[in-house]
Amino acid sequence: MNVSLEDIRAFLVIAELESFSQAADRLSVSQSALSRRIVKIEDHLGARLFDRSTRHVALTAIGREFLPLAHRMLGEFERSLDRIGDVILKRGGVVTIASLMTVAFGVLPPVAARFGAAHPDVRLRILDATGPEIAAHVRSGEAEFGIDMEAEPDAEIAFEPLAVEHYVLACRPGHPLAGDTPLDWSAVHGHRCIVLGPDSGIGRQLRAAVPHIDWQCEVQHLSTVLGFLAAGIGVAAIPALALGSMNAADLVYRRLTGPEVTRRIGIIRRRGAALSPAALSLRDSVTAEFAALRDGQNAQAAR
Repeated sequence: MNVSLEDIRAFLVIAELESFSQAADRLSVSQSALSRRIVKIEDHLGARLFDRSTRHVALTAIGREFLPLAHRMLGEFERSLDRIGDVILKRGGVVTIASLMTVAFGVLPPVAARFGAAHPDVRLRILDATGPEIAAHVRSGEAEFGIDMEAEPDAEIAFEPLAVEHYVLACRPGHPLAGDTPLDWSAVHGHRCIVLGPDSGIGRQLRAAVPHIDWQCEVQHLSTVLGFLAAGIGVAAIPALALGSMNAADLVYRRLTGPEVTRRIGIIRRRGAALSPAALSLRDSVTAEFAALRDGQNAQAAR
């Protein structure tokens, strides 16, 4: 028979009051029920906890050894309940999400800033990764939700669209392809092109969509692409949303057309899995940020 927290609490009250009858009154139980709780602990331990007489109740040597342990067990349980309460009220805990590296770089900084200001005691953990890794983090439950490119339908993963994103050509202002009007992919021929590796969804998509482009330089991270571009080493096709945190004074961007290559970005979640209150708040902030970016792009296109 398992020992419960109510059994531990009964032991502590009897030890405090040194009386079964007074402890039964405080706990609003019968003395026989209280005795059964203590017997349950004693049977589990294989030792008596109290010496009892008609007028006096005292802890045995084992009872005195058990007393601080019982206080710690009950205290830890109550602190755990408090911590869970803090998570429910968004006053504490950890929120973990997984995200495409380009989105983590270009979209999430202002989201993280607002979330931190609104929930200063909630720790934010962002797993910036590639598409397959994002889905794995969400599927395992390590991440409450992910921000990923749309993939093939998955029975375990639900996709909530956020944006359809186009690609831009990025380069230094003095580069021959620098400008501010849309540019056909065919114009890229003859220029040194930087592309992300095949582990990246961007790299795989671009190789499939524009196979005629001669990708002369392959790197694995967006930060490396930006470093190469800043040094004047070639040009690169970059998702437009990744521009959010870039310094427009260092690079220029032109929308790439013919063909128009786009990717669909959205939130992925395990089907049937409930988000914590803090994760719900973060998801709403992410959704609002994407909506603001879409409105800004539409306003710019209308001018």
